[in-house]
Amino acid sequence: MKRGVIVGKIDKSKQNPTDMYSTLVKKSNDGIIIIQDEAIIFANPKFREIIGYKPEELKGMDFKNIFPPENINMISERYHRRLKKDPDIPERYETEMLSKKGSRVPVEISASYIEHNNRPADMAIIRDITERRDAEKRLEQYTKSLEKNYHIKELFGDIVSHDLKNPAGIIKGYSQLLADREEGAEKKKIALTINRNINRILELIENASVFVKLDTLTDIKFERSDLSMMLKKVADEYKEEIQEKEIDLKINDSGEYPANIHKSIHEAFSNLLSNAIKYGPEKGQITIDIIKDNGMWKILFIDEGEGVPDDKKELIFERFERAGSSVSIKGTGLGLAIVKKIMEIHGGQTGVEDREDRKGSVFWVTIPRA
Repeated sequence: MKRGVIVGKIDKSKQNPTDMYSTLVKKSNDGIIIIQDEAIIFANPKFREIIGYKPEELKGMDFKNIFPPENINMISERYHRRLKKDPDIPERYETEMLSKKGSRVPVEISASYIEHNNRPADMAIIRDITERRDAEKRLEQYTKSLEKNYHIKELFGDIVSHDLKNPAGIIKGYSQLLADREEGAEKKKIALTINRNINRILELIENASVFVKLDTLTDIKFERSDLSMMLKKVADEYKEEIQEKEIDLKINDSGEYPANIHKSIHEAFSNLLSNAIKYGPEKGQITIDIIKDNGMWKILFIDEGEGVPDDKKELIFERFERAGSSVSIKGTGLGLAIVKKIMEIHGGQTGVEDREDRKGSVFWVTIPRA
Protein backbone atom coordinates (compact mmCIF):
# COMPACT_ATOMS: atom_id res chain seq x y z
CA MET A 1 0.00 0.00 0.00
CA LYS A 2 2.78 2.41 0.85
CA ARG A 3 4.45 1.77 -2.49
CA GLY A 4 1.16 2.42 -4.26
CA VAL A 5 0.75 5.73 -2.47
CA ILE A 6 4.27 6.85 -3.43
CA VAL A 7 3.84 5.83 -7.06
CA GLY A 8 0.54 7.65 -7.16
CA LYS A 9 2.16 10.86 -5.95
CA ILE A 10 4.97 10.63 -8.51
CA ASP A 11 2.53 10.02 -11.33
CA LYS A 12 0.52 13.04 -10.25
CA SER A 13 3.59 15.30 -10.37
CA LYS A 14 4.51 14.35 -13.93
CA GLN A 15 3.72 16.88 -16.64
CA ASN A 16 3.17 16.31 -20.29
CA PRO A 17 6.07 17.93 -22.28
CA THR A 18 3.52 19.38 -24.69
CA ASP A 19 1.70 21.05 -21.80
CA MET A 20 4.97 22.47 -20.47
CA TYR A 21 5.86 23.85 -23.92
CA SER A 22 2.41 25.39 -24.23
CA THR A 23 2.76 27.08 -20.82
CA LEU A 24 6.14 28.55 -21.74
CA VAL A 25 4.81 29.92 -25.01
CA LYS A 26 1.77 31.46 -23.34
CA LYS A 27 3.80 33.09 -20.55
CA SER A 28 6.71 34.22 -22.72
CA ASN A 29 7.78 37.86 -22.47
CA ASP A 30 8.23 37.84 -26.26
CA GLY A 31 5.57 37.56 -28.91
CA ILE A 32 5.51 34.26 -30.82
CA ILE A 33 3.68 33.61 -34.10
CA ILE A 34 3.54 30.78 -36.61
CA ILE A 35 2.87 31.58 -40.27
CA GLN A 36 1.87 28.97 -42.82
CA ASP A 37 0.61 29.56 -46.36
CA GLU A 38 1.14 33.29 -45.66
CA ALA A 39 -1.50 33.19 -42.92
CA ILE A 40 -1.09 33.55 -39.16
CA ILE A 41 -2.12 30.23 -37.66
CA PHE A 42 -0.90 30.86 -34.11
CA ALA A 43 -0.18 33.92 -31.95
CA ASN A 44 0.62 33.85 -28.24
CA PRO A 45 -0.83 36.36 -25.73
CA LYS A 46 2.28 38.59 -25.71
CA PHE A 47 2.15 39.06 -29.49
CA ARG A 48 -1.52 39.96 -29.32
CA GLU A 49 -0.67 42.49 -26.61
CA ILE A 50 2.08 44.04 -28.76
CA ILE A 51 -0.18 44.79 -31.73
CA GLY A 52 -3.55 44.92 -29.97
CA TYR A 53 -5.55 42.21 -31.81
CA LYS A 54 -7.90 39.58 -30.37
CA PRO A 55 -7.19 35.87 -31.04
CA GLU A 56 -10.09 35.49 -33.48
CA GLU A 57 -8.95 38.57 -35.41
CA LEU A 58 -5.44 37.27 -35.92
CA LYS A 59 -6.17 33.66 -36.77
CA GLY A 60 -6.01 33.18 -40.54
CA MET A 61 -4.99 36.81 -41.18
CA ASP A 62 -2.57 37.43 -44.06
CA PHE A 63 0.71 38.10 -42.27
CA LYS A 64 1.50 41.01 -44.61
CA ASN A 65 -1.37 42.97 -43.02
CA ILE A 66 0.62 43.50 -39.84
CA PHE A 67 3.52 45.28 -41.58
CA PRO A 68 3.76 48.81 -43.04
CA PRO A 69 3.46 48.93 -46.85
CA GLU A 70 7.12 49.86 -47.41
CA ASN A 71 8.30 46.77 -45.48
CA ILE A 72 6.00 44.16 -47.04
CA ASN A 73 8.22 43.22 -50.00
CA MET A 74 11.27 42.69 -47.79
CA ILE A 75 9.34 40.67 -45.18
CA SER A 76 7.60 38.56 -47.84
CA GLU A 77 10.84 37.82 -49.67
CA ARG A 78 12.54 36.67 -46.47
CA TYR A 79 9.54 34.53 -45.56
CA HIS A 80 9.63 32.61 -48.86
CA ARG A 81 13.40 32.26 -48.82
CA ARG A 82 13.18 30.87 -45.28
CA LEU A 83 10.66 28.23 -46.37
CA LYS A 84 13.19 27.17 -49.02
CA LYS A 85 15.81 26.86 -46.26
CA ASP A 86 18.03 29.55 -47.75
CA PRO A 87 21.13 29.61 -45.49
CA ASP A 88 21.92 33.26 -46.29
CA ILE A 89 18.65 34.70 -45.02
CA PRO A 90 19.06 36.86 -41.84
CA GLU A 91 17.65 35.12 -38.80
CA ARG A 92 17.38 38.30 -36.75
CA TYR A 93 16.56 41.83 -37.83
CA GLU A 94 14.71 44.96 -36.74
CA THR A 95 11.66 46.43 -38.42
CA GLU A 96 8.23 47.86 -37.61
CA MET A 97 4.77 46.31 -37.26
CA LEU A 98 1.36 47.89 -37.49
CA SER A 99 -0.90 47.70 -34.47
CA LYS A 100 -4.66 47.37 -34.81
CA LYS A 101 -4.92 51.12 -34.16
CA GLY A 102 -2.52 51.82 -37.01
CA SER A 103 0.42 52.90 -34.86
CA ARG A 104 3.90 51.64 -35.67
CA VAL A 105 5.63 49.37 -33.20
CA PRO A 106 9.41 48.90 -33.50
CA VAL A 107 10.24 45.21 -33.11
CA GLU A 108 13.14 42.79 -33.28
CA ILE A 109 12.26 39.60 -35.16
CA SER A 110 14.02 36.25 -34.78
CA ALA A 111 12.56 33.92 -37.42
CA SER A 112 13.26 30.28 -38.24
CA TYR A 113 11.97 27.45 -40.40
CA ILE A 114 9.79 24.81 -38.73
CA GLU A 115 7.37 22.11 -39.76
CA HIS A 116 3.80 22.31 -38.61
CA ASN A 117 1.54 19.32 -39.29
CA ASN A 118 4.34 17.97 -41.53
CA ARG A 119 4.30 21.07 -43.72
CA PRO A 120 6.76 24.02 -43.98
CA ALA A 121 6.04 26.98 -41.75
CA ASP A 122 7.75 30.03 -40.34
CA MET A 123 7.99 30.70 -36.60
CA ALA A 124 8.94 34.19 -35.47
CA ILE A 125 9.80 35.47 -32.01
CA ILE A 126 8.81 39.13 -31.78
CA ARG A 127 10.34 41.48 -29.23
CA ASP A 128 8.90 44.95 -28.68
CA ILE A 129 11.88 47.32 -28.69
CA THR A 130 9.97 50.55 -28.16
CA GLU A 131 11.79 51.30 -24.89
CA ARG A 132 15.16 50.56 -26.49
CA ARG A 133 14.40 52.85 -29.44
CA ASP A 134 13.24 55.59 -27.06
CA ALA A 135 16.47 55.19 -25.09
CA GLU A 136 18.50 55.34 -28.31
CA LYS A 137 16.69 58.54 -29.33
CA ARG A 138 17.34 60.09 -25.93
CA LEU A 139 21.00 59.10 -26.19
CA GLU A 140 21.19 60.54 -29.70
CA GLN A 141 19.61 63.80 -28.54
CA TYR A 142 21.99 63.92 -25.58
CA THR A 143 24.97 63.31 -27.88
CA LYS A 144 23.81 66.10 -30.20
CA SER A 145 23.39 68.34 -27.16
CA LEU A 146 26.95 67.56 -26.06
CA GLU A 147 28.25 68.25 -29.54
CA LYS A 148 26.36 71.54 -29.59
CA ASN A 149 27.76 72.48 -26.19
CA TYR A 150 31.22 71.48 -27.36
CA HIS A 151 30.97 73.78 -30.39
CA ILE A 152 29.56 76.57 -28.21
CA LYS A 153 32.56 76.18 -25.89
CA GLU A 154 34.91 76.31 -28.87
CA LEU A 155 33.14 79.43 -30.14
CA PHE A 156 33.30 81.00 -26.68
CA GLY A 157 37.02 80.19 -26.52
CA ASP A 158 37.60 81.86 -29.88
CA ILE A 159 35.60 84.92 -28.86
CA VAL A 160 37.43 85.19 -25.56
CA SER A 161 40.92 84.68 -26.96
CA HIS A 162 40.50 86.87 -30.05
CA ASP A 163 37.46 89.14 -30.13
CA LEU A 164 37.80 90.25 -26.50
CA LYS A 165 41.55 90.14 -26.17
CA ASN A 166 42.26 92.53 -29.04
CA PRO A 167 40.14 95.51 -27.87
CA ALA A 168 41.26 94.92 -24.28
CA GLY A 169 44.87 95.10 -25.45
CA ILE A 170 44.19 98.40 -27.21
CA ILE A 171 42.64 99.85 -24.05
CA LYS A 172 45.69 98.69 -22.09
CA GLY A 173 48.02 100.43 -24.52
CA TYR A 174 46.18 103.76 -24.44
CA SER A 175 45.72 103.72 -20.65
CA GLN A 176 49.44 103.13 -20.21
CA LEU A 177 50.18 105.97 -22.66
CA LEU A 178 47.89 108.29 -20.71
CA ALA A 179 49.52 107.29 -17.42
CA ASP A 180 52.98 108.04 -18.83
CA ARG A 181 52.03 111.41 -20.39
CA GLU A 182 49.58 112.79 -17.83
CA GLU A 183 51.12 115.22 -15.35
CA GLY A 184 48.07 115.91 -13.22
CA ALA A 185 48.06 113.63 -10.15
CA GLU A 186 44.32 112.93 -10.22
CA LYS A 187 44.20 112.12 -13.95
CA LYS A 188 47.37 110.02 -13.70
CA LYS A 189 45.77 108.03 -10.86
CA ILE A 190 42.67 107.39 -13.00
CA ALA A 191 44.79 106.24 -15.94
CA LEU A 192 46.77 103.87 -13.69
CA THR A 193 43.52 102.48 -12.25
CA ILE A 194 42.23 101.81 -15.77
CA ASN A 195 45.53 100.14 -16.66
CA ARG A 196 45.54 98.00 -13.53
CA ASN A 197 42.00 96.76 -14.11
CA ILE A 198 42.48 96.10 -17.82
CA ASN A 199 45.45 93.91 -16.82
CA ARG A 200 43.10 91.94 -14.61
CA ILE A 201 40.64 91.62 -17.50
CA LEU A 202 43.40 90.37 -19.81
CA GLU A 203 44.44 87.81 -17.19
CA LEU A 204 40.85 86.65 -16.85
CA ILE A 205 40.50 86.39 -20.65
CA GLU A 206 43.70 84.35 -20.84
CA ASN A 207 42.69 81.97 -18.04
CA ALA A 208 39.14 81.56 -19.37
CA SER A 209 40.56 80.75 -22.80
CA VAL A 210 42.89 78.13 -21.30
CA PHE A 211 40.08 76.58 -19.26
CA VAL A 212 37.76 76.29 -22.26
CA LYS A 213 40.53 74.72 -24.35
CA LEU A 214 41.20 72.16 -21.63
CA ASP A 215 37.49 71.38 -21.41
CA THR A 216 37.28 70.70 -25.16
CA LEU A 217 40.50 68.73 -25.63
CA THR A 218 39.88 65.66 -27.78
CA ASP A 219 43.27 64.63 -29.12
CA ILE A 220 45.55 64.54 -26.06
CA LYS A 221 49.15 63.60 -26.84
CA PHE A 222 51.59 62.77 -24.05
CA GLU A 223 55.36 62.94 -24.35
CA ARG A 224 58.02 61.64 -22.01
CA SER A 225 59.69 64.60 -20.28
CA ASP A 226 61.65 65.43 -17.15
CA LEU A 227 59.56 67.28 -14.55
CA SER A 228 62.60 68.96 -13.01
CA MET A 229 63.55 70.55 -16.33
CA MET A 230 59.95 71.71 -16.80
CA LEU A 231 59.89 73.32 -13.33
CA LYS A 232 63.17 75.14 -13.94
CA LYS A 233 61.83 76.46 -17.24
CA VAL A 234 58.71 77.80 -15.50
CA ALA A 235 60.80 79.35 -12.71
CA ASP A 236 62.96 81.12 -15.28
CA GLU A 237 59.85 82.77 -16.74
CA TYR A 238 59.07 84.32 -13.33
CA LYS A 239 62.57 85.63 -12.74
CA GLU A 240 61.50 89.29 -12.76
CA GLU A 241 58.64 88.78 -10.26
CA ILE A 242 60.93 86.74 -8.00
CA GLN A 243 63.64 89.41 -8.06
CA GLU A 244 61.12 92.22 -7.56
CA LYS A 245 59.85 90.64 -4.31
CA GLU A 246 63.36 89.41 -3.38
CA ILE A 247 62.06 85.86 -3.02
CA ASP A 248 64.43 82.98 -2.34
CA LEU A 249 63.27 80.19 -4.70
CA LYS A 250 64.69 76.70 -4.26
CA ILE A 251 63.97 73.66 -6.44
CA ASN A 252 65.09 70.55 -4.56
CA ASP A 253 65.87 68.00 -7.25
CA SER A 254 68.43 65.26 -7.67
CA GLY A 255 68.53 63.23 -10.84
CA GLU A 256 65.73 62.83 -13.34
CA TYR A 257 61.95 62.74 -12.84
CA PRO A 258 60.49 61.16 -16.00
CA ALA A 259 56.76 61.38 -16.69
CA ASN A 260 54.48 61.19 -19.72
CA ILE A 261 52.99 64.66 -19.87
CA HIS A 262 50.82 66.88 -22.03
CA LYS A 263 52.14 70.35 -22.81
CA SER A 264 49.43 71.82 -20.56
CA ILE A 265 51.48 70.74 -17.52
CA HIS A 266 53.51 73.90 -18.04
CA GLU A 267 50.34 75.94 -17.39
CA ALA A 268 49.68 74.03 -14.14
CA PHE A 269 53.19 74.58 -12.77
CA SER A 270 53.05 78.22 -13.86
CA ASN A 271 49.78 78.83 -11.98
CA LEU A 272 51.08 77.16 -8.82
CA LEU A 273 54.31 79.15 -8.81
CA SER A 274 52.44 82.36 -9.65
CA ASN A 275 50.13 81.81 -6.66
CA ALA A 276 53.08 81.17 -4.35
CA ILE A 277 54.68 84.43 -5.48
CA LYS A 278 51.46 86.47 -5.19
CA TYR A 279 50.42 85.15 -1.81
CA GLY A 280 53.89 85.03 -0.30
CA PRO A 281 55.59 87.90 1.54
CA GLU A 282 58.45 89.97 0.21
CA LYS A 283 61.87 88.48 0.98
CA GLY A 284 60.11 85.19 1.65
CA GLN A 285 61.05 81.70 0.56
CA ILE A 286 59.40 79.32 -1.92
CA THR A 287 60.52 75.71 -2.08
CA ILE A 288 59.61 73.20 -4.77
CA ASP A 289 60.13 69.53 -3.90
CA ILE A 290 59.64 66.43 -6.04
CA ILE A 291 59.19 63.17 -4.15
CA LYS A 292 58.12 59.60 -4.93
CA ASP A 293 54.59 58.72 -3.81
CA ASN A 294 53.98 55.07 -4.73
CA GLY A 295 53.67 55.06 -8.54
CA MET A 296 53.40 58.85 -8.69
CA TRP A 297 55.62 61.89 -8.59
CA LYS A 298 54.40 64.35 -5.98
CA ILE A 299 55.37 67.96 -6.67
CA LEU A 300 55.10 70.30 -3.68
CA PHE A 301 55.01 74.10 -3.87
CA ILE A 302 55.83 75.29 -0.34
CA ASP A 303 55.24 78.97 0.43
CA GLU A 304 55.24 81.33 3.42
CA GLY A 305 51.87 82.94 2.73
CA GLU A 306 48.88 83.47 4.99
CA GLY A 307 47.71 79.88 4.52
CA VAL A 308 44.34 78.53 3.42
CA PRO A 309 41.43 78.09 5.88
CA ASP A 310 40.33 74.47 6.30
CA ASP A 311 36.87 75.17 4.91
CA LYS A 312 38.45 76.54 1.71
CA LYS A 313 41.04 73.84 1.06
CA GLU A 314 38.84 71.95 -1.39
CA LEU A 315 36.84 74.88 -2.69
CA ILE A 316 39.85 76.81 -4.00
CA PHE A 317 40.29 74.23 -6.77
CA GLU A 318 36.79 74.92 -8.06
CA ARG A 319 35.90 77.67 -10.52
CA PHE A 320 35.83 81.27 -9.26
CA GLU A 321 36.65 80.40 -5.64
CA ARG A 322 39.21 82.55 -3.83
CA ALA A 323 41.12 81.65 -0.70
CA GLY A 324 40.56 85.04 0.85
CA SER A 325 38.89 88.35 0.28
CA SER A 326 42.01 90.52 0.11
CA VAL A 327 41.68 93.01 -2.74
CA SER A 328 45.47 93.50 -2.81
CA ILE A 329 45.91 90.04 -4.35
CA LYS A 330 45.17 89.84 -8.05
CA GLY A 331 43.49 86.72 -9.33
CA THR A 332 40.69 85.39 -11.46
CA GLY A 333 39.60 82.36 -9.45
CA LEU A 334 40.41 80.15 -12.45
CA GLY A 335 44.10 79.44 -11.86
CA LEU A 336 43.70 76.53 -9.45
CA ALA A 337 40.68 75.20 -11.35
CA ILE A 338 42.96 75.01 -14.38
CA VAL A 339 45.56 73.15 -12.31
CA LYS A 340 42.96 70.62 -11.18
CA LYS A 341 41.68 70.09 -14.73
CA ILE A 342 45.23 69.52 -16.03
CA MET A 343 45.97 67.02 -13.27
CA GLU A 344 42.78 65.12 -14.06
CA ILE A 345 43.90 64.90 -17.69
CA HIS A 346 47.14 63.32 -16.46
CA GLY A 347 45.43 60.94 -14.04
CA GLY A 348 46.76 62.85 -11.06
CA GLN A 349 45.36 64.77 -8.11
CA THR A 350 45.63 68.17 -6.42
CA GLY A 351 45.59 69.33 -2.84
CA VAL A 352 46.75 71.85 -0.26
CA GLU A 353 47.95 71.45 3.32
CA ASP A 354 49.21 73.71 6.10
CA ARG A 355 52.93 73.88 6.73
CA GLU A 356 53.94 72.16 9.97
CA ASP A 357 57.11 74.16 10.63
CA ARG A 358 55.78 77.69 10.13
CA LYS A 359 53.04 79.79 8.58
CA GLY A 360 52.35 78.97 4.96
CA SER A 361 50.85 76.40 2.62
CA VAL A 362 51.95 73.32 0.72
CA PHE A 363 50.18 73.04 -2.62
CA TRP A 364 50.78 69.66 -4.23
CA VAL A 365 49.99 67.77 -7.39
CA THR A 366 50.64 64.18 -8.41
CA ILE A 367 51.59 62.78 -11.81
CA PRO A 368 52.15 59.11 -12.75
CA ARG A 369 55.83 58.19 -13.01
CA ALA A 370 57.03 56.99 -16.42
